[in-house]
Amino acid sequence: MQNCTVLATFSHLIGNATIKALLEQMVARGSLPPVLLFYGPAGVGKTLFAKVLGERLTQTTKKEAPDIHILTPEGKARHHPVETIREMVAEVGLPPFEAACKVFVMEDADRMLATSSNALLKVLEEPAPETYIILTTSDLSKMLPTIVSRCCKMQFFPISEEEICQFLIKHLLLAEEASRKIALLSEGSLGKALFIAKHPHRKELDELLQASDYPELFASLAKLDDALDLSEEDEDEKAKQVDVIFEEILYWVREKHPSMLEKAIVKIAESRMALAHHLKLKTILEHFFLSIRS
Repeated sequence: MQNCTVLATFSHLIGNATIKALLEQMVARGSLPPVLLFYGPAGVGKTLFAKVLGERLTQTTKKEAPDIHILTPEGKARHHPVETIREMVAEVGLPPFEAACKVFVMEDADRMLATSSNALLKVLEEPAPETYIILTTSDLSKMLPTIVSRCCKMQFFPISEEEICQFLIKHLLLAEEASRKIALLSEGSLGKALFIAKHPHRKELDELLQASDYPELFASLAKLDDALDLSEEDEDEKAKQVDVIFEEILYWVREKHPSMLEKAIVKIAESRMALAHHLKLKTILEHFFLSIRS
């Protein structure tokens, strides 16, 4: 395997120090396997690590480097179409454009259908020279075992609350109290922490949790309902937004009304079931706040 001059570094990425050290060592020794599989929880940096590794291997600082190919799931179903994989297979057979090697990063590799997986297997069985393939997944169990067996697996772990907190303070300029709250809710996922911090309806959600009486509560719920407009969102985005709302409510109960926490946990579970049966979120939340205070 070729050795690459150090340009990009992993120093700005947080968490998973063991993976950083291992990749640094492999690149320095020229012993990096041609096919890697980064697996672990969502939002812990798998794709970011893969992209930085691609920059290191191709020795480029370009934002759109011709020898780094990023494949992401497509369409509403968020799958990797077999046509895309076949295009990748054809590209693998070509020499690098300007670097010493080519790098292919496939995000959410578990989102391949059987036909796509079988097409990819042809490349993994006999990796092309001067080519690296990095797959990422948050659900290893959904991947074809024959693909997994051909990869060098590297497991990523949740990021510490302290690292996430300091990141939010430094890069988003959040107050320490707000950063620690978000870090706790993030469950070790920087991606989730950033989503919570930048929640598009942060103002309406804060107003809801600060409501002091029922008229104010119902007015805040109406504002949140109008702002969300969940019917316009895709299913994944809708689920993420609703999860943030429920988690923020539970955090609020724990901090402000700890005696209600046990009851609130049960009611949130009931609320999730009601949402799955297509009841309106506004109606569900009205029932939730009324029931935990009764």
